[in-house]
Amino acid sequence: MLIVMEDAVELVVTLALLLEILFRFMADWRNFHKKTRNLVDLALALITCAIQIPSIHRSGRIYDWFTLFQILRVYRVVWAIPVTRNLLVRNVLSDSMIAVINLVSFSPKSLVMYPV
Repeated sequence: MLIVMEDAVELVVTLALLLEILFRFMADWRNFHKKTRNLVDLALALITCAIQIPSIHRSGRIYDWFTLFQILRVYRVVWAIPVTRNLLVRNVLSDSMIAVINLVSFSPKSLVMYPV
């Protein structure tokens, strides 16, 4: 039951992020490719959508490697919240990578996997 719920949440989050990147592309399609953040977000959206293909999703080894891209999606959530964005920028500029790792390692997916 928990695995089915986790898969459903993963699919919903993936589709929401794909819709968001599509809206950003439609809003500024002429300049979309000029911003690195847009290209990184597009790559993350496409790769995490590919993960949802059943043959990849059930592959085991390949899915395990692609999970890294799902974890990297968290940076978008961190970047969207001004407080965490400022904290991330300040820590990166001060070379405090342990603080950055602590900030980014918290994943909303962990709330689904290990509910409090």
